[in-house]
Amino acid sequence: MNTKQIIGSILSIGGLIGIIIYGYQYLDDSESFELLGADVAVSTGDYVPILISLVILVVGILSIDLINLPQKGFVRYLSRLFFEF
Repeated sequence: MNTKQIIGSILSIGGLIGIIIYGYQYLDDSESFELLGADVAVSTGDYVPILISLVILVVGILSIDLINLPQKGFVRYLSRLFFEF
């Protein structure tokens, strides 16, 4: 592994951990009450840390995969990224 792949892996793992932690806090900050017999939940949490963690995760994944992009071609890269499982 080269340096870019190591940094991309660290960013991906950090972003995933951030999504898990901040997602749990976001769900934990919700309040529920009953209105006309229906249970209503209102979230008072902040979603910005989740979005930042998601951006870090995407940057990490792209930095791992974009290393060999010029050799593969952009269209082939996008098709592999979104349609291969």
